[in-house]
Amino acid sequence: SQYEWFVEMFDGENTVLSQVQNFTTAAALPISLLNFKASPVNGAVKLEWSTASEFNNHHFDIERSANGNLFSKIGEVPGKGDAQTIQRYSTLDNKPLKNTSYYRLKQIDLDGKFTYSWIATVFINEKNSGIDIFPNPVTGSDINIQFRDKINGKIQIMVIDAAGKIV
Repeated sequence: SQYEWFVEMFDGENTVLSQVQNFTTAAALPISLLNFKASPVNGAVKLEWSTASEFNNHHFDIERSANGNLFSKIGEVPGKGDAQTIQRYSTLDNKPLKNTSYYRLKQIDLDGKFTYSWIATVFINEKNSGIDIFPNPVTGSDINIQFRDKINGKIQIMVIDAAGKIV
């Protein structure tokens, strides 16, 4: 949006006007992303996100990568267009990659412009597909471990930080 402004000064007898000044504000952001996460669910990966607001939002492309650098589109979810309330979205990747997968959203406006979300990661354990551990990497102090199969006997779980130290 473009705006004009000026200053009018009045000392009780005289009025002086300043020059007219112009300024332009940046366009509204297409979405205000609140969260984006990827979680293993029964051999698939559930992707969930929500927005605080949307402006001219046409759709989201769902993109996946095996290395966090080269992404490919694996799906599409329609946007709400314009919304000033929280909007929640979810979709499934029914054929996830083994080991670590990286996901991101490509939000596309009605005019074709686009922005990317941050990257969400998930780990699908190839050796023992009956256990899902997420989020990976862990942010904060919560970690989720899901056993899809009955566990017989003892198991040992070690949590290792980014520096390779056992937590």
